[in-house]
Amino acid sequence: MRVPSEARLPGYLAAAALLCWLPTLGWRGYWYPDEPDVALPILEMFARGDWVVPTQNGQPWLDYPPLAYWGGLFWSTLAGAPSALLLRLTPLLFGLAFVLCSARLARLLANTTAPMRGEAAATYAALLALATPLVWFQSINIHVDMGFAAAQAAGLWLYLEGDARTGWQRYHRLSASFACFGLAVLAKGPLGLLLPGFILTLWHLSYREWRRVWLLAPLTLVALAVAMVWWWPLVQRLGLPYVGQEFWLQNFDRFSHTSRGHGGKSVWFYLQNLPGDLALWCILLPPALQLAWQRRGDRRVRLLLLWCVISGIFLSLASTKRSVYLLPAYPALFALLGLWLVNRPSAAWLRALLWFAGTVFALGAAAALIGPLTHLGAQPAFAVLAGSLRWPLLGIGGLLGMGAVLALGATRNTPAAQPLTSATPEPLPRLLRGLVASAITLFLLLTAVSWWVLPVIDTVRSYQPAAAWLDAHLPAAAPIGFYVPGKETTKRSAWLCYLPGHRLEFFSDAATAQRWLSLQPGRLLLTDPEHALAFEGTQTLQQWTISTTHWTVLQARP
Repeated sequence: MRVPSEARLPGYLAAAALLCWLPTLGWRGYWYPDEPDVALPILEMFARGDWVVPTQNGQPWLDYPPLAYWGGLFWSTLAGAPSALLLRLTPLLFGLAFVLCSARLARLLANTTAPMRGEAAATYAALLALATPLVWFQSINIHVDMGFAAAQAAGLWLYLEGDARTGWQRYHRLSASFACFGLAVLAKGPLGLLLPGFILTLWHLSYREWRRVWLLAPLTLVALAVAMVWWWPLVQRLGLPYVGQEFWLQNFDRFSHTSRGHGGKSVWFYLQNLPGDLALWCILLPPALQLAWQRRGDRRVRLLLLWCVISGIFLSLASTKRSVYLLPAYPALFALLGLWLVNRPSAAWLRALLWFAGTVFALGAAAALIGPLTHLGAQPAFAVLAGSLRWPLLGIGGLLGMGAVLALGATRNTPAAQPLTSATPEPLPRLLRGLVASAITLFLLLTAVSWWVLPVIDTVRSYQPAAAWLDAHLPAAAPIGFYVPGKETTKRSAWLCYLPGHRLEFFSDAATAQRWLSLQPGRLLLTDPEHALAFEGTQTLQQWTISTTHWTVLQARP
């Protein structure tokens, strides 16, 4: 019989994350380059009352499907106006769903071999997910990837739930699973259906389940029906040729070319970045994957292994790579970690993790407490933080020191954990208590960064004050010139998020931009100090340094 308090622990952890992270969502501007690319279409769609065609600078913008946009539109419509908090609320809810689905997957795995241990595995998976920096960062920022990962995690969990059932209960859950894959298509594109469908096909073929393979075809229609809720009206509005071209460029062209993506990275990119993305928990992956390989005869374990391996191989072959693209594989990883922790945790691996955690915590505490007294405190970036964060940094240092003491203390006189075969819970070994203490400390550290560090960083990288100056010196709906050749054009949407009613006029050469300035007195042109030298007959009205980028505002002399 399930213990109610244990069954609710993942939910309590998700609720704690909601309470800790929600108040901070509105304390920052839209951070370039990714946040403005998602926030600006929401702001423009809300202003027009349009839920179908995403736009940037008044032009169709189909880099992303609309799921993240719809979330921001929904909350903004309820509140009457958009805000940073409302636009970040949807990714946060997706992040909590991601954590709970990871816990559900861990419960399913553990219950097959150790009844009543599923609740402990679910708790471990949820706690490790909440203490993972990549999960935290994607949950508190306006990105599309957390919705994509949460939809795939929900689909994977529901498919495993349905696989063990018969009759109507099976088809009901399998249909719901593919409806989630359809939501993943609405979150980021066809990969939300193609990759899960390919993995499930391989999984069933490994057991020669031909009828299950054929069943995937009608289930695919469920996902397509969900996706067509947006694609059909979009084609009606913009036409099939335009939508088809953008669909190809944003999905298949990005896979094979780097012209419109994040390319130029090696095939080992994800393995190289996994330690930074999973942080401390990367050390636990080798023994957890070894246990999963030994138990690959278990249907559920085999599917999660395929989910991790195939996702990693497929994304490694793509020309465009970013760490966050691997996020949909993380729920399977967290579930396998939870399974290992409740079955056969190796004392050697846990000790290695806790010593590493203690060292990192100690170094972090030393940097926070001693840094302002050394030459490190003279560095501009550190000085900005230390100036107004002296007491918060002391608090963070205290948290780090507490984590170090708990983690290192747990490594003394701790016997190796034994396999958990009994249905009756045993006292938590001291070594596992140290692991839990480290995870909780890291979660609290991420929370402290949300409250005190990120808002201070925002003061030196926010476009809002500069955009307010532009808005005050321009007539309503007046266009703003933009001449910054090269990569700085990626920051164009960061300006427009704070300039409602205005549009940017882009120029590829200085001569065209100068003619545009001279045609009408009072026009303003955004550029940088280097390119400003190419203009004659102009005056500099304002200059800003936002993060590491220098901006200049030019106007034609009267």
